[in-house]
Amino acid sequence: MMTETGAQGIQRGTRLAKVTLFNPDGEKLLSKPKLVGGFSTGILSFSFARYPWAMDYYRKMGGNFYNPQQFNLTKENKDYASLSDVERKTYERTILSGLILESILQSNIHEIGPYISSPDLLAVLSAMEYQLTEHCDTYSHIINSAVPESRREAVLESWRTVDQIKQKSMLYVEQLKKFQKDQQIVELHRNILTSSVIAGAIIPTEFTVIYALARHSKVVGTSNALKYVQRDLLMQAEFLQILIKTLAVENPLLATPDIRKDSVELIRELVKIETDFIHYVSEAMIPGLSEVMITRFSQSLCNRIGKTCGFDMVFPGITMSPIPWFDTFTEVKR
Repeated sequence: MMTETGAQGIQRGTRLAKVTLFNPDGEKLLSKPKLVGGFSTGILSFSFARYPWAMDYYRKMGGNFYNPQQFNLTKENKDYASLSDVERKTYERTILSGLILESILQSNIHEIGPYISSPDLLAVLSAMEYQLTEHCDTYSHIINSAVPESRREAVLESWRTVDQIKQKSMLYVEQLKKFQKDQQIVELHRNILTSSVIAGAIIPTEFTVIYALARHSKVVGTSNALKYVQRDLLMQAEFLQILIKTLAVENPLLATPDIRKDSVELIRELVKIETDFIHYVSEAMIPGLSEVMITRFSQSLCNRIGKTCGFDMVFPGITMSPIPWFDTFTEVKR
């Protein structure tokens, strides 16, 4: 049985149901579009999409295709060897963290996808899943190019021995898995918000340490590869933020003051987890970065996310990015 959405949207306490594989009795293509709780046929039509803006994102994501092996990383092993002990540790753990977080995001799509009742939105999630897979390939290519073969396994398995990596990853997973335990729309909303913050703020904040090294002509090849990853992630985060707004429009429960307050607190919690981690791995030893800059940068990104989602100011007083050179690392040359 599908979870039907009434005039007031899905109510608290209602468990969402998975969409059927094919439903001949589903509604006509353009009638009553619903992100969740709709009565869809399951047919994906690019001619009559329920959410036309979704098809725009699908095509943009397809246009951003790249092959991780296209990046010339032949110098990375020499650059890696020239890093200080702290820089090398920070480099390794930043790349590993990206690999872990994007693996988590990819797996999470499998969890929420079956509950999305509009096929055009599912098409975008499928494109996101492919991009996340390519990103994991990119991180692996970076590690294989930079890290000596004798050390690669130790780097890839270090999340088992470095508590800070494992603990912060598990904290994110705990937020995402709440929807697995309780398939209510409030938990789906939190799941998508968490995913958006990870893609739009957490991972880009981690990239700042790599870009800071590149500004001093270190691991430049890695920074060039990560630009492509970051471009994809920021588009994914933007799409997820539109899903959050759409959910709230179709389900007024999610626009209530208590839910909005909970969302702001969730973002603050996620940022605290991340900035604590980056402060740990960088040890304030990365040239051109300080703990204050990293914290405020992450907060500024989350303020943008909160504004797009229609929340109150998440971090009052943070009105601009404290890392002006970050934007120079966002341009992707075709």
